[in-house]
Amino acid sequence: MALVSIIIPVFNSENSISDTIKSALNQTYENIEVIIINDGSTDSSEDIILSFTDSRIIYRFQRNQGSPIAKNLGLSIANGEFIQFLDADDLLSVDKIENQIKLLDGNSDSICVCRTQIFYNLEDLKNNNLEEIDTNFVNFSDKPLEFLFNLLGVNGREGMVQPNAYLTPISIIKKAGYWSPLLNRSPDDDSEFFCRVLLHSNKIIYDQTSINYYRKSINLLSRGKSLQHAYGALKTIELKTKIILEYNNTSKVKCALAKGFAKIAYSYGSYHPEIIFEVSKLLLSLLGYKKIPSTGGKYFKLFSRIIGFKNVFYIKNILIRSRF
Repeated sequence: MALVSIIIPVFNSENSISDTIKSALNQTYENIEVIIINDGSTDSSEDIILSFTDSRIIYRFQRNQGSPIAKNLGLSIANGEFIQFLDADDLLSVDKIENQIKLLDGNSDSICVCRTQIFYNLEDLKNNNLEEIDTNFVNFSDKPLEFLFNLLGVNGREGMVQPNAYLTPISIIKKAGYWSPLLNRSPDDDSEFFCRVLLHSNKIIYDQTSINYYRKSINLLSRGKSLQHAYGALKTIELKTKIILEYNNTSKVKCALAKGFAKIAYSYGSYHPEIIFEVSKLLLSLLGYKKIPSTGGKYFKLFSRIIGFKNVFYIKNILIRSRF
């Protein structure tokens, strides 16, 4: 029976970490180790973690360095043939690992993925009709590059797979490389990591039964608007672009990647105008785009086509400042 390493990075998660640890320990698949990396928490997270006495738990504390570095420490400790990442505020259906281990039997070159449902509190889990994240993007595929392109929006609307939904052989992770320390403050470090993992697999196996429960309300990192987050998000898409262009540099793929850069500018430009300048530089150097593609709402798109993306943001920032 293969050993599965469940890696849980923790930072100030006192309100949720107990439920997350229980979710890991209560898996029907028992041959697991639960590696908990405390990334310098200053709340009561450590006390809660240490209250668990299960021998399958491995606990380490590090000074605060960010989630990717915490996960890399977990990987360096892991003894398992398979890796399950689990955020400190999320949960897994009790049979998630058992189901995916069965599906991966004899498929060491493949990764397994399941559906993801959104919840806000434990009471929500009694609801049989929880909202799901991009179910249409989760499917069986023996073409990992095509699977990745679908997520990037090359073939239409872009999507995402929440990282807890995967179960991954450690052998694939070792080929793809560990989490990038350059993204230690990025709100989207997982998309770059799993971009590499997908491209080093031969097949994506769809687990239709299991559920990854994503707690939306307290995932603060993904909602951050700090300059640090802005540069982290930009670095993520820069690294992904460099990886993907090695596999395919057609105009269709470049267009999808350019839209990703534009969304970074749109999301953070009002808070940090300098991000727009950085986006412009990378679009030109990596993709040959001299202008930021139009994105955002209906009227923003309209005016950006007429007077340019940068000018629309310049006017928008003046209007915002004039209110105060």
